[in-house]
Amino acid sequence: MKREKIGKPGGALAIALFCLALLPAAAGAFYLDEKQTLEFVGKAQTRASIRLNDAEGFTSPDVSAGDLVQHRNLVLIEVDHNLEYLREHLDVLFPLRLLGLNAKYHLAARFLYEGIYDYGPEMFQRARERDPENFDEFKQSYDLWELYADLSRGPFFVRLGKQNLAWGETDIFRLLDYINPLDNTFGGPFEDLDDRRMPLWMIRSSYNLGTIGPVSTLTIEGFWVPGQLDAHVSPLTPAGSPYAPPAPASPLAMRVLTPEREMSSSRWGARVMGILGGGLNVALAHYSTFLDTPAARVAVTPDLPALLSPTDAWQELSWPDVQITGASVNYWESPLDVVIRSELAWFWNEPVFIPEENLKLSDTNIPLPPALLDLV
Repeated sequence: MKREKIGKPGGALAIALFCLALLPAAAGAFYLDEKQTLEFVGKAQTRASIRLNDAEGFTSPDVSAGDLVQHRNLVLIEVDHNLEYLREHLDVLFPLRLLGLNAKYHLAARFLYEGIYDYGPEMFQRARERDPENFDEFKQSYDLWELYADLSRGPFFVRLGKQNLAWGETDIFRLLDYINPLDNTFGGPFEDLDDRRMPLWMIRSSYNLGTIGPVSTLTIEGFWVPGQLDAHVSPLTPAGSPYAPPAPASPLAMRVLTPEREMSSSRWGARVMGILGGGLNVALAHYSTFLDTPAARVAVTPDLPALLSPTDAWQELSWPDVQITGASVNYWESPLDVVIRSELAWFWNEPVFIPEENLKLSDTNIPLPPALLDLV
């Protein structure tokens, strides 16, 4: 069905959207049984953002002050069910009773709609019309967002299914929090990370060793995301979105190489954590993952005596796996009711841009066309 073009919202619609955006997110929860083992939680949220200054530099599209740049509508429905009562009364759950395992499951469905590409400023509608395949993929989605089961017995715990796992302590800069990819199609760096993490199919397990020496609640934890099952990375924001990174136009074609669904694309990691003294939480971690931003390089057609045009070269984006080693510390200062948090990490073999090493095309004997010389 052909979508009719809609101009800028009229005054009444703009006022209605503004008033709706002022409403806080609505949430509610209720139990379906007297023992409160089956809980339903519903959350509805609408969020509007208006640009306060005109676009500068390489920002595209040319957004003006006062333009609506986000109207994100979200509905989240969650189900939590503790099977402890059913374990004792249903024969089908006899294996859980025999092994002494406590079990529960969690399900979350997410319904998302971003409206600016349908009724927002004309520049965003045109961007969607030029690239409907990419824009329609993220502006409106209905997903089984999370689905996992928890099994536990004493100090042992395991979680299986589609889930999020955050090891980091920081709120904006991710160091130990690169396990799940971020949704780059909205919000920018100051959006709540809990709203931007994308769940992955993984197995996560931990074992509490108790108190050993000066360390209490000493716990070993690990996770594994099978690459054959899930190798998703952070999506690229298409040009024309208000959250696309500002960059000059390039004459080169782009090739995107996402990780293949194979065992070598697996994410994995382990950490040890515990409490020292009067509440100093310390953790040491090492894990393998994919970063949010792809590595970029210019690739050329092999065995060419000369690059005659930009079509003989292209920009290649890929996500090589990166291993990260780090530590985090947090401490609650009870008299002041203040939490002090810190974090550090070492990134092994992370792709970086070093002009002296990466821009060597101009040092070769291959004649370059003017369009490519401008890039190097």
